[in-house]
Amino acid sequence: MSILTQIAKSRQIYAFLNAQRRCKSSTVAEFKYQKKLNVPPESLGIVAGRKWLPGSTAQNNKFPKRIAAPKVNMPAVYTASETQTSVTTWAEKARGIIDSKLHIFGAILFRGLPILNSGHLAQFVKALGYEQHSYAGGSGTRRNVDDYIMTANDTDPSPFSIEPHNEMSYTNHYPHKILFYCDQPVGPGRGGENVIADGRVIEKHLHPDVLEKCDKLGFKYNNHAESRENVPGSYFTWQNAFRTEEKRVAEKLINEWGYDFEWSNDDSLTYWRYIPAFRTHPKTGERVWFSSPHAHHAEYLQNNPRMSTLRLPYNR
Repeated sequence: MSILTQIAKSRQIYAFLNAQRRCKSSTVAEFKYQKKLNVPPESLGIVAGRKWLPGSTAQNNKFPKRIAAPKVNMPAVYTASETQTSVTTWAEKARGIIDSKLHIFGAILFRGLPILNSGHLAQFVKALGYEQHSYAGGSGTRRNVDDYIMTANDTDPSPFSIEPHNEMSYTNHYPHKILFYCDQPVGPGRGGENVIADGRVIEKHLHPDVLEKCDKLGFKYNNHAESRENVPGSYFTWQNAFRTEEKRVAEKLINEWGYDFEWSNDDSLTYWRYIPAFRTHPKTGERVWFSSPHAHHAEYLQNNPRMSTLRLPYNR
């Protein structure tokens, strides 16, 4: 799984009270704010020359050597003061921070919470009280682990890289928030980094002519999903995408979302839709870049180790 909420040994903050020469202690459940995450430079993941990262091995590529170091409040860090307080109580405190700060910072890292497994995480997510979002229609390969919890990606272990993207921006039913949790940290040099980026900053680096054209035309996202029965082991099947084994259920979702679609004789499914390049932020009202064209074309897919030897049609 990817990492946004980490488990770290927390230190307890004691309030010492001296009454009648007897010392008593009590724990105070609170988050300590840190505006910048300190990361050793040598631990930052390699980017330039990274195999399976589209464009990074091209001659004269302009990729940086390593992932950029965390910036001020990207992410903002909140560390729990102790671990005796219940997961539910910590979730209630975290909810206040998320609601008041997430739209400002863009990303928040919670550390030191008493979350030791997916069951604890499910309790935490449920206690946050947000409406849960289905991954039906998503393009990744994921599986349910617990209530409210899925794996981040089930691609076979490999140096396969997933670059920053807006979650489900290729649909018209995307989530407003996404939480990551690291269950089993990998060792040094083994990968596993979860890169986060501020879409507002990315937009500033795109050429004005490109932004204008994208704003005018939007994007047509065309997906072709094989049938699991005909292509065992396929990375992307409609059964996985729509979380069902029944065609009628997949068609019902497609119609609800306003997509066009077509079944092929081999039971594979092609569906497409036109999506705007920009969306309105639900809290600030600002127009923001919210698109993933860089991750939805044949050349990108051919940088997946499982597809590198396939001849992928550019129109499917």
